[in-house]
Amino acid sequence: MLHRLNWAADAADSLSVRFQDIGLDAEKEYVVFEFWTDRMLGVFKGAFEAPAMGAMGLHSFAIREKSDRPQILSTSRHLSQGAAELEVVAWENAFTLTGRSRVVADDRYVITLHLPDDYAIKSASFDSKAADVSCKGTTARIAFLPATTDSVGWRVIFHPPFSYLKHYKLSRRSLGAGGTGCE
Repeated sequence: MLHRLNWAADAADSLSVRFQDIGLDAEKEYVVFEFWTDRMLGVFKGAFEAPAMGAMGLHSFAIREKSDRPQILSTSRHLSQGAAELEVVAWENAFTLTGRSRVVADDRYVITLHLPDDYAIKSASFDSKAADVSCKGTTARIAFLPATTDSVGWRVIFHPPFSYLKHYKLSRRSLGAGGTGCE
């Protein structure tokens, strides 16, 4: 997490943030997501451009080392983007990401994921109930509205990536692909 505050009465210009200056390996790629604008900034190596901000502004950036498979970028519960409520996150198998999150009643909970180019969501659920799923580019969101304040399990099942299908001479159709519209 990196927070950028502008306490001034005037807007602040954009700013280059070098990964080595914040203790990260400048040779690795990182996915950057901004919490308050709910915006994926992109995948960067070496540095990223923190956007300009208004007077008395705040940006909260989640900076995650890029993975070759889907990964959590952010959550909607807290500006720590997962640190406050994610209890566990694990890969159940090659195509199923699972976890548990502490949620608040009547507060829509959203998990934002980064999807590498050849991944797509087949299904997603919270406590075995279908989640709302939306996708834009390499960003996907799974969401639901909890009825109670509790710890809930969630699951995201991905279609096998195209590289896997090509290697094994398969197609998504041959595997009974259906899905969420995020294909």
